[in-house]
Amino acid sequence: MKNDDYFVVAYKILNYLYECLKAGKNADVTQIDEKSMNINVRYWEWIMRALRESGRLIGVLDVIGGIAIDGLEITEEGIIFLQENSSIEKARAFLKETKAMVPGI
Repeated sequence: MKNDDYFVVAYKILNYLYECLKAGKNADVTQIDEKSMNINVRYWEWIMRALRESGRLIGVLDVIGGIAIDGLEITEEGIIFLQENSSIEKARAFLKETKAMVPGI
């Protein structure tokens, strides 16, 4: 697994949002944007749309030329995905090994 694999990036984003929710903090998008994830903007936007369309997060809006973020939060479905998906578990193990679990926290 690599740092730019879908499940690794999705895990980082969802885990960060879950930690923010539990801490009662608003998400700082700069902690999970394409620059902090070290991926290109098109791929990041695709991942954000995929997470939104799968019901795992809210606050991603389509705009001309890309996406906008407004009130970004993990959903219950996103939390379940973090807890039960085997590919996410592999991403979690990979990140634990590389000590890159939660950006910005």
